[in-house]
Amino acid sequence: MSELVGNTLGKYHIMTRLGRGGMADVYQAYQPRLDRSVALKVLHSHLAEEEDFISRFEREPAAIARMRHPNIVQVFDFDVEGELYYMVMELIAGPTLKAELKERGFNNQPFTLAETAHIFTALASAIDYAHVRGMVHHDLKPGNVMFTSEGEVVLTDFGLARIVGSDHHTATGSVYGTPAYMAPEQAQGERGDGRSDIYALGVILYEIVTGRTPFEADTPFKLIMQHVNEPPPPPTTLNPDLPQAVEQVILKTLSKNPDDRYPRAGELAHAQRMVDSWGPTGRIYAGLNLGLDYLFLAVYACAIALGCVLVSRGLYGRNSALANVGIIIARAQFLAAILDGVENYGLIQVLLGTQIGAWPLVAKWCAWPKFLIVAVGLIYVIIGMLWIALRKQKQAKRL
Repeated sequence: MSELVGNTLGKYHIMTRLGRGGMADVYQAYQPRLDRSVALKVLHSHLAEEEDFISRFEREPAAIARMRHPNIVQVFDFDVEGELYYMVMELIAGPTLKAELKERGFNNQPFTLAETAHIFTALASAIDYAHVRGMVHHDLKPGNVMFTSEGEVVLTDFGLARIVGSDHHTATGSVYGTPAYMAPEQAQGERGDGRSDIYALGVILYEIVTGRTPFEADTPFKLIMQHVNEPPPPPTTLNPDLPQAVEQVILKTLSKNPDDRYPRAGELAHAQRMVDSWGPTGRIYAGLNLGLDYLFLAVYACAIALGCVLVSRGLYGRNSALANVGIIIARAQFLAAILDGVENYGLIQVLLGTQIGAWPLVAKWCAWPKFLIVAVGLIYVIIGMLWIALRKQKQAKRL
């Protein structure tokens, strides 16, 4: 399709070809009416011969174009001219993550933890946004991640898998996707879901912090079988300076069983923020935040406990059962403070990368009970105060 250069496709004048992939050729084009440059992706003609392709092309673009997220490339248009099906997107001027990884590897300048956190948080945010809207990428890889001229991270090719069909096979004969980043369930012919994207995200994170993907082989088939059958080498064997907690996050993300991975990209990003903490300064800052959070809730719980006691005394002669309930709730507030302390201690252990074990789970299970106890106490104080005020009002009327 190199003959398209210099010609017009629809309302777009094609300037130059930017690249060629397994499903499409990408061109830089100019849209005169809006005086802007765009990226124009022309799908390979053989794709249109596949069953249901035309119906998918007419159905899926609307959902893709509705996505609005700062870390997902904006899609402007989908159209067809003759036998050429194409999509029009915003033009990202910067390099891909693939090119950046290659250059940094050549210059021996790996990404810092702060840079890794910036990239990973952006990708997880984009993935989470799309998954909530029922859109799974199915082909996450550094080649689909780009940087703007301002250094912002942008994910491309969202929804392309739904247009070409999930049963599409690549030229290598493998199921749809890129073998080096393919989840085990995809490699076994399953459709996959959002957790497959999370696996690919883990492979990307592994590559960023170690400089290579977890599995390497001389054929795509061998590479796919490694994803299915072999455990990934611990990242710290390749990067001894990597915090243990970061390794724990990566290995959980690369679990063979989808149920053992993070269920959502948002949870994965939260775990990564806790352990990365943007370097030593951010780690101290996060620790201080946790300490202040504990202090705030402990003081709040004590205040509610005092309120419960005072209210229960005010209700004592009127309704002893309700008053006794207040004393029980007041004592429970101290349990909430203890639970909050346990939760924050667990989070700090994760933050420091020490004693990981069950602490993330302990912290998770302490969170909701403490809030429930505090909420019950607050409701009791409010209802009790209203009850006392109403009783005093009735007594005043009698006098």
